[in-house]
Amino acid sequence: MNNEIKWLKDELTMLPNNDNLSKNNREIKYLRKIFSLMSCIQIIICTIQIMITPLKFILYDKLTNEAINIVTLVSFVFMFSGCKGRIDRNDAKTRINSFFDTVEEENYELAPTYLHPDLKVDLANFFKNLKEQENIDFASGVEIVKYTGFTYSYYQSTVSGSSYGLDLLVSVGGTKISMNIETVKNSSGYGIYSFKTDI
Repeated sequence: MNNEIKWLKDELTMLPNNDNLSKNNREIKYLRKIFSLMSCIQIIICTIQIMITPLKFILYDKLTNEAINIVTLVSFVFMFSGCKGRIDRNDAKTRINSFFDTVEEENYELAPTYLHPDLKVDLANFFKNLKEQENIDFASGVEIVKYTGFTYSYYQSTVSGSSYGLDLLVSVGGTKISMNIETVKNSSGYGIYSFKTDI
């Protein structure tokens, strides 16, 4: 039984290491540099257009208009892609709260719908073993006392997508437990990707 609950905990613990976090930070810096470069090019083109328009250089004026349209279109594509891939903080918190509600009700048909498709775990068995082995019964009531921290990555190579991790203090049947829950959004879907408890 001890081996079984250890295996289940390992299944739910998939947090990135420091090397992956450093790599993600470098990737974010590169993306920021690209956005900055695109903005600078757009400003330069607009400045050139303002300078040559009074001179009525029709050919150059048309060229700069086309260049501005192209740069603007590319900028919008980058912006749209960024918004589409990011994880909203409030949405992550709502998902976690809804997950806790279904676990408290022992609704193990609905609870998995809040998990990421890549996370395969038998929730009913996990929480049953947690109750028997650790005397932690989520069905006795779950309340988020406070959020103690968070981590965010626009792109994390280990999951091939965005991740948003929340550190929180939770009261389970009157017992306070520290947790880390990570949500992930990638091509496979969106949901809770890891669930770690300090017990």
